[in-house]
Amino acid sequence: MRELLMFPRALACLKNAVKLSGLLLLTSAPYIAAQPQYEELSSYQLMGKIVELGAAVEKTPLFGSYLQELMNRSNAQQAPAMYYFAWYRNEICKMMKKQSGVTRDAAICSQALADLKVVAENQKNVGLLEFPAAMSLLGEMYRDGIGTNASYLLAADWFVKSSKQYYTSGNRERAIRSLENAIKLAPEHPSIKELQSKLLN
Repeated sequence: MRELLMFPRALACLKNAVKLSGLLLLTSAPYIAAQPQYEELSSYQLMGKIVELGAAVEKTPLFGSYLQELMNRSNAQQAPAMYYFAWYRNEICKMMKKQSGVTRDAAICSQALADLKVVAENQKNVGLLEFPAAMSLLGEMYRDGIGTNASYLLAADWFVKSSKQYYTSGNRERAIRSLENAIKLAPEHPSIKELQSKLLN
């Protein structure tokens, strides 16, 4: 089973790419037009290409094209693309917060949060690897106050939901990781003991 968010040099990509992609995201400037052959790639593969190309010192036109294709799919409400584009935006938001300390009201941050909720709250997405991953990322955003006011209780709720979904899908390692995040934030959460008995005994 492939691991989500384990793209090589992901943060290096985003730090290097933010001058291009961050500017485009923040200003809504037009991207380089996506090419038809990109439609053959899954959203996961597109994200991998974006990370790979974004890590390069010199950006190629393909970088903007891949990003455009991912954004197009996200705008078309395709759940995997919505997740990956939200993840990408969240990384930019984390850098914004580190630099200025404020991201709660930034449009790309609140949109990332909204898109993740669409993915995480739609039962049609059960079975997709991005389904519990979206829940986990929502937990991170509520914990860190990105795109919203910080709330440890809401963050713990999303981490618990993520843990349950990972457990159901057989990904015990990810289930434990999400559970541990929930415990740190709200150790008295009513669902934690049940999950602990399943995962930690």
